[in-house]
Amino acid sequence: MKKKFLCLLSVFTLGFSMTPNVYAATADTAQEEREVSTPSRIEAKFTTLNNRLPVGISQDKLKNLLSIKFYDEKGNSLDMGEVQYEISPFDTSKKGEQKVIVSSCGLTTEFTVNLLPSKVVILPTFPAQGAPEDVFVIPVNGHTAWPLKELLVNADNPSEIIFGLGAGLVSLLEFFPNLDVSTAGFHEYTAPYYIEYLGLETTVNAKICIGDLSQLEKGEWVYTNGKWWYKHGDGSYTTNGWEYIDGYWYFFDDYGYMKTGWTWVNGSCYYLYSDGHMASNETIDGYYVNSSGVWIP
Repeated sequence: MKKKFLCLLSVFTLGFSMTPNVYAATADTAQEEREVSTPSRIEAKFTTLNNRLPVGISQDKLKNLLSIKFYDEKGNSLDMGEVQYEISPFDTSKKGEQKVIVSSCGLTTEFTVNLLPSKVVILPTFPAQGAPEDVFVIPVNGHTAWPLKELLVNADNPSEIIFGLGAGLVSLLEFFPNLDVSTAGFHEYTAPYYIEYLGLETTVNAKICIGDLSQLEKGEWVYTNGKWWYKHGDGSYTTNGWEYIDGYWYFFDDYGYMKTGWTWVNGSCYYLYSDGHMASNETIDGYYVNSSGVWIP
C-alpha cells in the first residue's frame, strides 16, 4: 500500500555528534515530501568482510562503511533516498565483538561487529611462477612498479581479510622508500601507513625477493627486544642449538635468540663473539679454545 511518508531527502552534508561513536546525519537543505512506501524493516551492516572492523578506526569515518537497506511489509526493497540515521555508541579502540544498533526513519536494527588489530599487506596481482603468492620477485636492478593489491587484514591472523583497499600498477617505493633492488636477497619490509578513508594509523607490509627464487631459501637476521635471531626462508628458526650461517657457527637459546660470550653447551664451554660467531683455535681472555671451539682447561 502506498502512503505518504516523510523522510529527510535531497542532497545534504553529514554532521556528526561529538558524543563517542554516536552519529546522526543532519540535512542542510529543506525537507521535501515524496511518495514512497512505508518501510517496515531495515537492515544495516558495514561493507567490510563479515562486519570486521580495524581497531582504531576513526569514529567519524564509520559513515564511509555503513550500508542501510529498507524493506516494505512484503519484503520488497525500497529506495528511500538519503535519510537521517544514528549509530549506537561503541568503542572502536577495543578488540573483540560488540553490538551495534542503527536507527533510521523510526526503525532500528542490530548487528555484531568484530574489531580486530590490523595491518596492510601488499600482494602481487600476478605472482612469479614458482613463487609464493605473497612474494614479489624483482630482478636485480629491476623496476619497482608492479601490479599489486592492498588488503587490510587481521594482524593476528593475516588470512582474515578485513577490507580490500584497492589494486593497480604502483611503485613499491611509494610504500618503502628504502627499498634497494641493487643487491640480491629476501626481505620483509614494514613501514608506517595511514589510511585516510578509515582515519586509521597502521603499518604496510610486503615480502620482496630481489634476484631469483633461490633467495627465498636464505634466511635473515632479525633484531627483536634487544636481541638477534635468525629467521629462515620459511619463517622457522633454530632453538637450543647450533646453526652454521655464512661460514660461521652460532648458538641459539631456548627462545631462538643468539647467544654471546662464554656459553656452556652439553658440558663444554665455548666463546661466542659479540656478533654471535664462535671462536675457534685461539686464546680468549687467557683461555684457549680448540678448532671445534671448545675451551681446553
